[in-house]
Amino acid sequence: MARRGSNPTKAGGALPPFGEVRLIIPLYLPSLEGYFEDGLRVFETMLESIAATTDARVLVTVIDNGCAAEIGRALERHLDDGRVDRLVRSRLNRGKVDAVLAEMRASFEPIVVVADADVVFRSGWVDGVRAAFAAFPECGLLSLHPAPDLRWHASSSILASARARGAALLRAPVADIEDLSRFAQGVGRSATEQPEEGQLLVVRGEQALMLGFAHFAFAVRREAISDLPSGPSLSTANGVDVDYFEIPADRSGWWCATVLLALVHHVGNRMDPEEELRIDAFIRHTSLDDRPGELPVARRATIARILPDGARRVVTKLYRLAYGQERAARRLTPARDVRRVASSASRITRGCPSCRARPTGASCAPAGCSARVQLGSAPEDRH
Repeated sequence: MARRGSNPTKAGGALPPFGEVRLIIPLYLPSLEGYFEDGLRVFETMLESIAATTDARVLVTVIDNGCAAEIGRALERHLDDGRVDRLVRSRLNRGKVDAVLAEMRASFEPIVVVADADVVFRSGWVDGVRAAFAAFPECGLLSLHPAPDLRWHASSSILASARARGAALLRAPVADIEDLSRFAQGVGRSATEQPEEGQLLVVRGEQALMLGFAHFAFAVRREAISDLPSGPSLSTANGVDVDYFEIPADRSGWWCATVLLALVHHVGNRMDPEEELRIDAFIRHTSLDDRPGELPVARRATIARILPDGARRVVTKLYRLAYGQERAARRLTPARDVRRVASSASRITRGCPSCRARPTGASCAPAGCSARVQLGSAPEDRH
């Protein structure tokens, strides 16, 4: 049969723009029984937190990784109501790594965030991610939650090139105790205290990130995606995330680091009253402060270099031999739409590290206490 009429799409025209952040959520709920009994409720609580903490800059992709039919129907409803921008459905469970890598390469936003389907987001997290990437253009992968047991894996690039790029390697107990304890309780561990020696930091001026990396929620600079493996893992084994995300990025010269304050809370697999209280406390005890932050003055005296100059020179030499002088010395700059455009960036201010009082507005109580816990704001753009 001959074609009738003309295809209206041939007339062309502008399409809606992409956002600034693509949030990818892999979801595997084969049933709503046993371990997964509250899985849909946890996921929908996550969607509620995303809707409450984002705007048109953030577009959400959900990967249906072989979920039960009733879960698929719920996802279609969220696609219709606009909470989900893109719904990718797979008949088989392809695992987190393979499903996420494929979708990351299909994204055009300058920042891609990958989050497990059991986290809730804190107000201000988008600005926090953008500010951290702007302050540290070398950072390719950014974990959104500090943990007390973050190891140094995938830190060779930071250790080798921090000093050459105007940053220092320091140690200080800057992680928020409530963040650490809440995380421990959410994953079924006993409450965790602040390690006496603190965390390892990379510091530039007054801005800092932690060394180490966690997988349940992290952001990726789009330029770093091309340095991740191009083939599938074909595995759901524990540890595959490490081999396919931060290790390849680190070997390619990107810094893999962690924010100082939790931008997400890892929810347990049960939405019991205790978990609801933890979620409420995480979201409620947050304030945005548009003034520059700094490392707590009271803790400045505990900061000490972790590598002497001689050792740092040796590490840098070995790094350049392994990965090439040009790659180690390359200058990385954030994309135009990732740079901070205002004179300061919103950051999260928690309870005062000195008196533990909750901030009211932009200041701490009692009056006269100026301590601050800092996430990291962007320095002036350099061209």
